Amino acid sequence: MSERTAARPLAPTVAQIPGAATSPPWLMGLFLVVALVKIPGTSLFPAPGLLLALALSPLVVRDGRRDKRLLLLAGAGLCAFVSGFFTAAYTPATAGRPGTAFVAVTLCAWLLCIPLLVAFILWAGRALSIRGVAIVLATSGIISAVLNEPLAWKGSLGVYVTLLVLALVWDRSMLFTRGVLVVSAVLSAINDARYMALVAMLTVVATFVGPSVRQAFARHPIRWSLLAVGALLLLARGAILAMQSGLLGRAIALRTQNQFVGGRSWVEAARTEWAATLQLFSSHPWGFGIGEVTNGGLAREAITQVQSVGGDYSSSYFLVDVFGARVDLHSMTADLWYHFGIGGVLLVATIALLLLASLPLALSTIRTGGALLAFATLAGGWDLLFSPMGNLDRLIFAVSIGLLFTRRVRSKTDPAGSLPATEEVALRS
Repeated sequence: MSERTAARPLAPTVAQIPGAATSPPWLMGLFLVVALVKIPGTSLFPAPGLLLALALSPLVVRDGRRDKRLLLLAGAGLCAFVSGFFTAAYTPATAGRPGTAFVAVTLCAWLLCIPLLVAFILWAGRALSIRGVAIVLATSGIISAVLNEPLAWKGSLGVYVTLLVLALVWDRSMLFTRGVLVVSAVLSAINDARYMALVAMLTVVATFVGPSVRQAFARHPIRWSLLAVGALLLLARGAILAMQSGLLGRAIALRTQNQFVGGRSWVEAARTEWAATLQLFSSHPWGFGIGEVTNGGLAREAITQVQSVGGDYSSSYFLVDVFGARVDLHSMTADLWYHFGIGGVLLVATIALLLLASLPLALSTIRTGGALLAFATLAGGWDLLFSPMGNLDRLIFAVSIGLLFTRRVRSKTDPAGSLPATEEVALRS
């Protein structure tokens, strides 16, 4: 370790934290408790957290403008905002018609949450350890899930409970971490939350990565990240085969076999709503614009495409929830394209890049919180591709924790010393 590295402080001073003179760590923790809470009736995004972030925006922006990754995220969000209005202005009546002003405003607020809440979490989190931030944010997510969803493991509750327990066993033996992940995978399989089971199993595999591979990730993060994605796809394929074979139960086997019947692609099998999205894309590839309501003819063609891949096209779900007053294609990637056009696609690419950058860091710190980061990152990647707009809080959690890990590893300012110097040096080598 160099003298310069050794001389860096292990904890931030009060002067280094914007607003710290009047905002002690316990108050920052209270800020984070409400950061991801959604209010019943307005559960599209965490409204209390957004309002608090707006109120404290001078401090949040002052801190965030020094982080190039946040600037990149904010810039992509601004492009999406501008693109959404231009796209709506040039969408012909044969493709869609303007929605209500209320829908347009809520979509703009939803978009604003992405850069602003991430910046808010990083600002407030500077007074806490990474583990502390994860505990508080997971608690915030649990509160939100209890308020807005049925009390069932499948959904946000299972995700946040797993993240909370992973944070609580942060400094324990890896046996505890692996045990938590295995239990989460079993509970997810029993409750038909197959993607959660898959994420937990992939994270378990990551905990067995040896020091040589972790150092290789540190030296060549881009190359090894691409290799890791390929390995994850192979492991995912193996997990799907296990589901189809009945290893995880007969009910899961039957449902998985039905989803892949007729040679359906992974994307369409995972979410039949993607069949509708691809049909819309073939008709109008530039997107539709903020709050646009899909033309009835196009909507029917999209629903017919869902029928062709075995989706439940006859239910009111597609008419009310997917192609209703606010179009929600059950994929934040698809929704960002639909409502914000090319700018929305740029924002998707930015978020995906930030999540991908978290993978080598997760492996490099697998024994000191990296398992939590890996689980959050993989779950965030799933949410970006396959979750509806209302699960934005989970995506914000994943992006925020990844950026916070990177910031602490680079600056060595974790108050609790959660990242040992040996692993930080390995990341720098």
